Amino acid sequence: MGTGTQEIRIFSGQHYRIELMFFVIKFIFAIFTPMRKKSLILNIGLFVVIFKPLYSQSIDSVKYSFYHIFANEIDLNSVNSFPQEIVKIISNQSPFKVVIKSHPTNLPAKRFNLIKTHRYKRKISYAKDIKKYLEPTELIECKSPIISHIIDSLTKDVIYTYDLIDTVLSFVSSSVNYDSDLAEKISKGEYYTQSALKTLDLKTGTCSEYTNLFLALIRNAGVPGRFVIGRILLPGGNQIYHAWAECYLAGIGWMPVEVQNGNTWIPDWGIKLFTGRDFKDCKITLPGIQADIKKIDM
Repeated sequence: MGTGTQEIRIFSGQHYRIELMFFVIKFIFAIFTPMRKKSLILNIGLFVVIFKPLYSQSIDSVKYSFYHIFANEIDLNSVNSFPQEIVKIISNQSPFKVVIKSHPTNLPAKRFNLIKTHRYKRKISYAKDIKKYLEPTELIECKSPIISHIIDSLTKDVIYTYDLIDTVLSFVSSSVNYDSDLAEKISKGEYYTQSALKTLDLKTGTCSEYTNLFLALIRNAGVPGRFVIGRILLPGGNQIYHAWAECYLAGIGWMPVEVQNGNTWIPDWGIKLFTGRDFKDCKITLPGIQADIKKIDM
């Protein structure tokens, strides 16, 4: 076993533009330049044959990374949800052993375009298993008047859901300062996490508190959001537990967001292990989890 990625090469954006420009010019030249009918038909045929696959392909270079997860406790349903996919289950009970494929930070263009152009609607009817991620919890007071007031100001003139998420991320990441003492208490299992309103009041917290506040705001705005606990693989081989969020876009699915840093994606070396309505709903304590993740060749 070693370190590596499987790469699926598709047309890059630059390649797409160059090829498209070349064949558009050639097509126009074929129409307006005197030539035999056979040559004109040939040029039209080349344009259709080559342009169509260029147009229909995603225009990114996509790399998938593979990881081996060895843990005494994981949620297989969470592990097997986008942007991850279980490709092999070696053991489906403790100790769990699974191999996953993780999508890259740069989303395939087709999916990214769907996300970017997803129209924001505050009221949408969701299935029961998604609707629960709109409800308040002890830690995520999404129906608080304070939260509503903030969201009313942030959602003014918003057209796309992506822009709403990005705006809320910016608000949260700029409103909270990191609390290393609280982080130590949570990692030792001495403290679950403080609520969204308490975080808003104290303006301090860990990745969990950033996520609580974000989820309170995004749920109030009518976008389902869930709490994620996973492992971050750091340079040098170190691994740490981390919390982030996922937002549900109707017709598309879950979109991960790195709340603490205000980013609208999670790198593929952030491995999701548990999801829930909040930290408590994940039904774990960090000292109780023994997990090791290694990047592998496939």
